[in-house]
Amino acid sequence: MWIRSQDKKNLIKAEDIYTCQESVYIAKGKADEVKIGTYLTEERALEALDEIQKTLTELEYYKFDLEQERPKIIVYQMPKE
Repeated sequence: MWIRSQDKKNLIKAEDIYTCQESVYIAKGKADEVKIGTYLTEERALEALDEIQKTLTELEYYKFDLEQERPKIIVYQMPKE
């Protein structure tokens, strides 16, 4: 899955996605991480992570259900607020 950062300046292939307080991060390896969104509260950051999880779940369902010849590429845009 690809994720575009909240400020739209980064398009990153996600390996690990996590929150830390009010921010959402993508880890691009063991020591490399990029902040992709900052929200007013930690609760909102967790909601954004929930939205990413939902998108990933739908992606896996469609890949399995449709048995496409090529993988479906998803780009998730981080919410502004």
